[in-house]
Amino acid sequence: MVFGHPATVLLDNGTDRTVADAGFAQRAGIALRNSSLAASTGQSRFAVQLVEEASLTLPHTLTAQGEIPAIDLARMSRALGRPIAPVIGGDLLNRVAVMVRPSKQRLAIVGSGGITPGAGAAVIPVENGNQVKAEIDGKLVHLKIDLGFRGAIRLNDSYLTA
Repeated sequence: MVFGHPATVLLDNGTDRTVADAGFAQRAGIALRNSSLAASTGQSRFAVQLVEEASLTLPHTLTAQGEIPAIDLARMSRALGRPIAPVIGGDLLNRVAVMVRPSKQRLAIVGSGGITPGAGAAVIPVENGNQVKAEIDGKLVHLKIDLGFRGAIRLNDSYLTA
């Protein structure tokens, strides 16, 4: 439930900040305040409104209160084929542990450190900035974890020319 209404929520730890869809908030009767803030993707900039006195709760795990930026998520919703009400970003996801079990059709969100790996599980340390160390062709690289990205791992030019 988002603002008291059923909604689809996108979890994206690659997004710095949690944002609400301005259209969804308006349809839910939530007042938005204009701001001087702007958000940008790599290709465009757009105005940001604010949901004041918002409360976002992940049951039994985390509650965040205060202002939540609201932007037009209509293009993202169309691209994903379903309306997205909020995008829960790294500002909140970095404070919890997320476990996905597709075979059981389960997603668990628990307080950070609340999941204990079973015997034989591979545990990979995550560094600041949601990065893990790896080796590619014997060269140490830092890979960013981004649950919202569907593409292949991209390497910058410095790796390719080294």
